Amino acid sequence: MGGRLALHAVLHQPRLWAGAIIVAADPGLSDPDERAQCLGRDRTWGHRFLTEPWGQVLADWDTQNIFGGHPNPCPRDLNQLSRDRICQVFDNYSKGRQDDLRLKLTQLSHPPLLYVTGARDSKYTALGVELTAACPNLSHRAIPQAGHRVPWESPAEFYRCIEDLLLPKHSSPR
Repeated sequence: MGGRLALHAVLHQPRLWAGAIIVAADPGLSDPDERAQCLGRDRTWGHRFLTEPWGQVLADWDTQNIFGGHPNPCPRDLNQLSRDRICQVFDNYSKGRQDDLRLKLTQLSHPPLLYVTGARDSKYTALGVELTAACPNLSHRAIPQAGHRVPWESPAEFYRCIEDLLLPKHSSPR
């Protein structure tokens, strides 16, 4: 959900940003039925996080197709997690409640956006290709050997993405 929130922030105040790296974020849904289904799924997940044993719900979460059957490489401190807050986040920030950002992204001329996906994440890599074709200031990089959790699955390659965006390009001597 963080990538979608970042897209909203960039679109809301584009001049505040020199650039942005967006990791595997969905630009949204336009179909009302798909939005309602998404909200229903998110509410179900929120309820599960609120009521089920941590081990079971986290195991089910981590084995979703989007994660390619790979366990979460980022350690979790369950003492730092609030079941109530997680449930609220699933409901309040559901993609089913948010606008489809595609049109706004096609009209954005600043800042430059780098959309990063894992090459094994077929859904979001396809979205990266779609957005690159439609958005003049967006480029896409698919990181080999990574799935949906790019920064944790391929930290060195992700760091290179950050370097490429932040560090000026050096021209070769003439």
